[in-house]
Amino acid sequence: MARIPSGIRVVDQKGLMEQHFRIFINEIGDLLPIKGAGSPEGVVDATQYRNYIDITGSTGSIRYIKMEADIGGDTTKGWILE
Repeated sequence: MARIPSGIRVVDQKGLMEQHFRIFINEIGDLLPIKGAGSPEGVVDATQYRNYIDITGSTGSIRYIKMEADIGGDTTKGWILE
């Protein structure tokens, strides 16, 4: 994971994020689970190893992990139920 060295500005003079801070924030965001209703397979585009929580699921069918980066070039596929 990217680190932000101390003493480095995270925003520019206009208050916009500097590039190193933008990268850091994107990496943090990738650690948060995606929430949705139903299975993500074939529907939710995500990077490999991302977590998904089915808010309508029942015991044993709530958490999915994106194990394959893509299947046949489709990045919405490759989810498995954990």
